[in-house]
Amino acid sequence: MSARADVWVIDLDRSMSGAARADAVLTPEERARAGRFRRRDDALRWSLSRAALRLTLADRLGVAPQAVVLEHGSHGKPRVRVGTGMPPLFFNVSHSGGLAVLCLSADAPVGVDVEAVRSIDGLDAIVGRVGSASERSALRTLAGAARMRAFFALWTRKEAVVKALGKGLHLPLERFSVALLPGEPVRVLASELDELPPQSCCLRDLQLADGYAGALAMIGASDLSVRVRGFDPGRILELPAS
Repeated sequence: MSARADVWVIDLDRSMSGAARADAVLTPEERARAGRFRRRDDALRWSLSRAALRLTLADRLGVAPQAVVLEHGSHGKPRVRVGTGMPPLFFNVSHSGGLAVLCLSADAPVGVDVEAVRSIDGLDAIVGRVGSASERSALRTLAGAARMRAFFALWTRKEAVVKALGKGLHLPLERFSVALLPGEPVRVLASELDELPPQSCCLRDLQLADGYAGALAMIGASDLSVRVRGFDPGRILELPAS
């Protein structure tokens, strides 16, 4: 099946001036969740990314942002409730630092992940927990900045796959392998999971802002076209004050 996914990249720091207005489209439960963040900047960024999600879904569904009904699947993955007789709409959101990424598709389940590339203490121990034997071996061939970039390629690609499957961290990450070496085609190489025959998943890297790694996965597609665009922060500024 040929499929398409639309991706919006949201510069949360650039949108911060609209944070006070984001509440206008959030539910009381969402505002309460934002209030549980310990750091104010984290709360504002979460509110902005949620408002952007509601605005984007509302455009696709032809309803007001406040009328978008979000619910959770059996493993906690958010989903949108569509009207009777309407086709499904699949989405996923990820954020890291000052960047959020939103993905929508009408074709099949999607997962997206973004990470700020940074130095990490205890990298070998992390790779030992989440990497397959072949991934650990591949990373040992790299050093320095190349190794760090390959690790974040590994992490974002695996997270995107797990999120597309909709089972969260219930799936053992070490039981499937993704390509991670420079120049390799981006794909699932092997899998011991019944839910993930390698040929059932399309995997793509996302070209985002400098200093960030990102990936998108779709389950059930043989070919995937991805369109990436920026989210206009002015849309949040245009919301009525809450």
